[in-house]
Amino acid sequence: MTNWLGTEWESYCLSLLRRQYGLENVQVVPSRHGGDLGIEAFTFTGIAIQCYAPISETTAQDRYEKQRDKLTEDLCKLEKYRIELAEILGNAPIRHYLFMVPALDSRKIVKHAQRKSREYRAKNLSFLDDSFTVTVVTDEAFSDVRGQVTKEDIALAGLHRTGAVLVADLNDIDPIRNCRIHPSLRSEDKSPLPPYVARTIDSNLDQAIKQGGFVIVEGNSASGKSRTAFEALKRFRDTWQSIVIPRDGNALRRYVESGGRLRRAAIWLDDLERFLTPDGLDDSLIGAIARAEGNKVLILATLRAQAKSALYMSGGLPQSSNVVIGAQRAIEASTTVRLGRHLDKSEIATARRLTSDSRVAAALHNETGAGFAEYLAAGPAAVDRWLSGLHGGCELGASLVSAAVDIRLAGYISPVPRVWLEQAFSAYLDPRLLARTTRIDLDEALQWATEEVQGASSCLIPCGDETYIAFDYLLEHRQGNSEAVTTEDDPTGFTSTLSIFKEIPEQIWHEVLCQMSIDDPHFFGCACIGILAGHPILQILMRQWAKKGQLPDVSELQIVSLVRTCLAINFCVACMATMLELDITRVLVELVQALPHRNTEDALDLDSRTVDTLLALAAFAKDGRPDQEGTAVQQASKSISSMEIRAFATDMTEVGLTLGGYIWMRVAASRGDEQARAMVDKLPPPEGFHDLEDDDSQVL
Repeated sequence: MTNWLGTEWESYCLSLLRRQYGLENVQVVPSRHGGDLGIEAFTFTGIAIQCYAPISETTAQDRYEKQRDKLTEDLCKLEKYRIELAEILGNAPIRHYLFMVPALDSRKIVKHAQRKSREYRAKNLSFLDDSFTVTVVTDEAFSDVRGQVTKEDIALAGLHRTGAVLVADLNDIDPIRNCRIHPSLRSEDKSPLPPYVARTIDSNLDQAIKQGGFVIVEGNSASGKSRTAFEALKRFRDTWQSIVIPRDGNALRRYVESGGRLRRAAIWLDDLERFLTPDGLDDSLIGAIARAEGNKVLILATLRAQAKSALYMSGGLPQSSNVVIGAQRAIEASTTVRLGRHLDKSEIATARRLTSDSRVAAALHNETGAGFAEYLAAGPAAVDRWLSGLHGGCELGASLVSAAVDIRLAGYISPVPRVWLEQAFSAYLDPRLLARTTRIDLDEALQWATEEVQGASSCLIPCGDETYIAFDYLLEHRQGNSEAVTTEDDPTGFTSTLSIFKEIPEQIWHEVLCQMSIDDPHFFGCACIGILAGHPILQILMRQWAKKGQLPDVSELQIVSLVRTCLAINFCVACMATMLELDITRVLVELVQALPHRNTEDALDLDSRTVDTLLALAAFAKDGRPDQEGTAVQQASKSISSMEIRAFATDMTEVGLTLGGYIWMRVAASRGDEQARAMVDKLPPPEGFHDLEDDDSQVL
């Protein structure tokens, strides 16, 4: 088989290796972070594999020369990285080094491999067996399993190889590096984490984890959510045999859709909001996980209380309707366990028995007002470092941190590329200092920003591939200093929330949001916040793209993202769609099509997408008045049948959205739907309806 792309060939080879030796006996060595060590993967029986597919080749001689040079280069890395490879391979020295290529048609490469076998045996490297042999092979070497490899296998192998999804035994997991547990203050014994202080919620959390399903540990930033969840998971290591850690929501979706193994696995989602993107985790994906694995799977997530409030405020529905609660209902065995910021009396008594660890003792007696876990994670110290930096300690580094914090506040919750920060940090810097800034200065500033504070968390957390994310404790500090409040004149806190957005410097929008493309999952969320902050840069970009004919069709996922953002900031969906110059007819049709089709006798399944869609349609009803002739929403609603309108209007009434349901039912009745007419005649106008009426309104 020829004409392979390099990445496809690597994924295919890894799939063959897993089929041949078993998933549990193969360890992938990702090159994404830290570089290539000369092997793609190894088995615990002494076999290493390195894959190579030339980008182009014309003759057998050309192919041989490229294979020869690549094999020589990769074998050199065995000696160059001998210390790290010895640590990785441990007690599994390499006996056979398989150099896998799509085509083998020259005896010269075989001779070259034999010479290299003798050469490297003579080097006496500790991780190479005395019988070390280099063999050049094609997929013919795996003929027994070659026919079993599918496209899904290749996709899974790609996810593993790139580090997009980590699947491992819990015993092999580093809680800080892999599970994003905040590192703790430095200690004399140099242990990365202090002894775990049992929390009062542990018994409830244990019960939920034992049952499986969707379990969420909710609390403030640096309150100990991740450590509490991880310790609970360790107590059930016999129940959940492996842990699956996706990089983001899209990686999880691709893993599940490719048939990734989940049975008796725990899926770890730290900072749940990172995964709740339109192309990531939603109720349908959770349902697919539960159905495919017979509910023998655990989804264990952490969620900042402030992120939950900011991202998924829905309002108007009697029950909580955010994505988290909707997702919990999608799999019945689910629960949210809330962790307090401060230790209770029982937890304090437990901590006192552990004060032989200096970090525990210091956290118990801290006078900063921070919670126990916040102090251990150096949250207050990180804030102090950031603010001190802004006031002269390291203005360049602190400005990079400020840019990352405000980018996240602006709605971009994924790790941010370094180039974005370098283009945005000047908004926080004295122009005179900026004029003297060099590349070396920026490198040193980034080093300052990513330096661990007292051995614990850094202000700016590296995420690989030159991307970074602000320590969430800093984000909560930023929001806490500009906290949205409700008043009698502003019961939703909307005006106050706008003031927070307006504090984001103009340069953040002009320099950073210009980097985004319309197909970015965060595009519409950031566009909405930008408009409300008085910086409609993305709206302007959309108009420019439209004039050039470069504006692609808006997808259902992007419409859902737009809806959720509007609901979170209490802004009319119809108005935002108009401001973004979206086709309101298209938006309405997409929303209606997103609703589940059900028979009248079936119960309404309140997953998060259904709830968000009903809320959006209710907003269209209240603010767009589709029951009044000549309105834009009334014109757009003509593309929806009266039967469909009656159906979702009934659903709205069932969940308590009586005003929206009543208005849409009037629309169906005006189209001659007798059932809708009967319901309108039967029901009195709901509270708030007459307040919407106008002297010039046309009443049905």
